[in-house]
Amino acid sequence: MPQTFGDTMTQTVREQKLRENRSFLFAHIALFVAVLIGFARTFYFSQSFGQPANDAALAIHGAVLTTWFALTVVQAGLATRAQRRWHRAIAIPAALVALGVVATAIWINSRLALQIQSPKTPLNMFIWGNYLTLVSFTVLLCSGIAFRRHAAIHRRLILSSSISIIGPAFARLAFWPLFGSLGVAGGPPFAVAGMLIAVLSLAGYDRLTLGRVHGATWAGIGVIVSSLTVGLGLGISGLGFEALKQIRLLA
Repeated sequence: MPQTFGDTMTQTVREQKLRENRSFLFAHIALFVAVLIGFARTFYFSQSFGQPANDAALAIHGAVLTTWFALTVVQAGLATRAQRRWHRAIAIPAALVALGVVATAIWINSRLALQIQSPKTPLNMFIWGNYLTLVSFTVLLCSGIAFRRHAAIHRRLILSSSISIIGPAFARLAFWPLFGSLGVAGGPPFAVAGMLIAVLSLAGYDRLTLGRVHGATWAGIGVIVSSLTVGLGLGISGLGFEALKQIRLLA
C-alpha cells in the first residue's frame, strides 16, 4: 500500500527527532570526555601524576560530579532509543545527584574561599566563577525539568546546565605541560574559553539544523554568560574578596 503524504511527513519528523537525539547524545559524551580528561591529573589518576591524594571532601565531590555527567549520557542514550519509561525512572536519581553536585561544590568552594588572604590572587576568579556557575546550573536544570514535556526545550536546557559547570574541567588543562603549565592564572581563561566554545557549538548546531538559534539555546547562553561576567567581575574587582572577609569576621 503506497505511503500517504501524512505518513511521509510523520516519518520525516521521526527521523529529525532521532537525528537531534543522537546529536545531543554525542554532545553529552563530549562533555563527559572533557571531564575525564580535565580532571585526569588532579583526580582520577592524581597519584600517577605525582599529585597529592584527594581528601574525603574532594573525593566525594569528584564522584558526584562524575556521576552527573555519566547520567546525562545515559539519559541522552535512553532518549535516542525512545526508552521513555526508563528515562523518567532515572530522572529522580539524576535530580538527587544534581543536588549533590551543588551541595558538594559549595562545600569545596567555601572551604577554599576562606583560605584566600589577598584580593589579587587569581583564586578569587576561580571561587566566584564557581559560585555563580552553580547558580546558572541550578537555574538551567530547574528550567529544563519544568519543560520536560517539551523535548526540544528540555534537551537544550539540560545540555546547557552541564555546560555551565564544565569550566573547572577546562581550567585544569592550564596545568598541563602541553599547554605550558600556566597554573592558576591560566585557569579562568581556559574555563571561559571552553564554556563559550560549547555554547557557541550548540548555537551553531541550531543554525545548521533549524536555520535559527533556538530560544532555549539563547536562554542558556544568556544565563551562562551572565554568571561568568558577574563571577569574574566579583573576583577581579576585589568585591568578592571583601565579601568573604566580612563573612570571616562574622564567623
